[in-house]
Amino acid sequence: LTLPDALPISIVKGFQKAQPDVVILVGPPFATAAFIKEAKSASLSSALYGLSYTDSRLATKVAGNKLARGVAISQVLPNPNNRTLPLIKEFRENFEKYGKTKDVPSHFNLEGYIAGRLLVEAIRRSRDASPQGVIRGLEMLRSYDMGGYVVDFSPTRHTGSKFVDMSMIGATGDLIY
Repeated sequence: LTLPDALPISIVKGFQKAQPDVVILVGPPFATAAFIKEAKSASLSSALYGLSYTDSRLATKVAGNKLARGVAISQVLPNPNNRTLPLIKEFRENFEKYGKTKDVPSHFNLEGYIAGRLLVEAIRRSRDASPQGVIRGLEMLRSYDMGGYVVDFSPTRHTGSKFVDMSMIGATGDLIY
């Protein structure tokens, strides 16, 4: 899927006409980044709030630090730079040891790490790697503390975590919590 370099200006003009206090960004990362660029370039005064899959690095790459600055992003995972949490400390150690990159780990890297650990624990508990065994194993993870990040599954609850934090893209393009 190739998206145009710029969104139709009519989308941004519609928001300028309505003057909402806040625009909640719901869409794939590239489209969200493109909207940030177009909206801020057009001096849209509304606050921009992105869901957790808003990619701050992509937003700053597409829009630049100046235009991306101030965009708020909800986070459903802990800050991957907060080494005070045991989960993050272990994640960073493993990323530095086994990662094939010198890049700084992202929320997406952390999400994959958590998912992998949860799958391994689910299989360990159910002793069954089939899809049904993984589901049973996940449903056994009640108030499971992964090291400062708790997940809670059951046969009737499949959301996993209630963790939410807010971040904002700062002047340098880094996330501020």
